Amino acid sequence: MTAHRRLAAGAAVATSVAGLLCAAIGVGAGAAVAAPATYALPACYGQGSPPVERPRQAQFQTCADGSKELTDLVWTAWGPAGAEGTGTYSYQVCEPNCAAGHRVSFPAVVHADGPLAGSGCPADTQLYANLVIAFPQGVPDAAGGPTNIRFRGMPATVYSTEGAPDSPTSLGDPVC
Repeated sequence: MTAHRRLAAGAAVATSVAGLLCAAIGVGAGAAVAAPATYALPACYGQGSPPVERPRQAQFQTCADGSKELTDLVWTAWGPAGAEGTGTYSYQVCEPNCAAGHRVSFPAVVHADGPLAGSGCPADTQLYANLVIAFPQGVPDAAGGPTNIRFRGMPATVYSTEGAPDSPTSLGDPVC
């Protein structure tokens, strides 16, 4: 065997061994790598509006009449530890009824945490279980969501997927 053929045979063996080692430890093109999770607010979603990270707008709770909504959202943090942002919180005042009512708005500080695996749709989406809306300037009346805590010194409302479904601060199950 010539030196050139021995060198080529040795390279082929080394390549095969390297390929086996990579396969054994899960490295390389054939290895399955889990996609990172997508985190989303516990909000109203549909086929035309799937969950997205860092949304500019989110409607939550009563999805059919748009009762509660966050708009003009700007996020400073987003991920598995939670989300932090600011925006505008508004809700529908249903007087004399929801169709003829009007919206009331407040500046808001938004915090979300507690992402739940397998809670969203699509399956790789984790919805935050808790949504805190704090009010730095003015507080909504009870119809807008009763304030039930102080968050960073501000009156705030904690909405949660964990609460009783008929609670005014329950987020219920996501609508997809």
